[in-house]
Amino acid sequence: KTGNEKWVQTLNNGDGFFLPPIVITNTLSGDLVLCATESAAINIYDAQSGQLLQSLSLGATAEGGLAFSEGLLVVPAGNNVLGII
Repeated sequence: KTGNEKWVQTLNNGDGFFLPPIVITNTLSGDLVLCATESAAINIYDAQSGQLLQSLSLGATAEGGLAFSEGLLVVPAGNNVLGII
């Protein structure tokens, strides 16, 4: 609300973020930020602290965007569409 930077997350080994992140609120783990990486992973961060909570391998780079509804994360990756709960 102040415009001040709250946290920054930098990837290792020259990896980069591939798609715009999405924010998921009110989960059992709190508020989350999900980011697709160029190395075919979804990184899940705590929205308050920026701490990496989990990294999920997709097997192929995410394409087009991420979607979330009613507990289901949908990710198009390569020739697959993944539904992740």
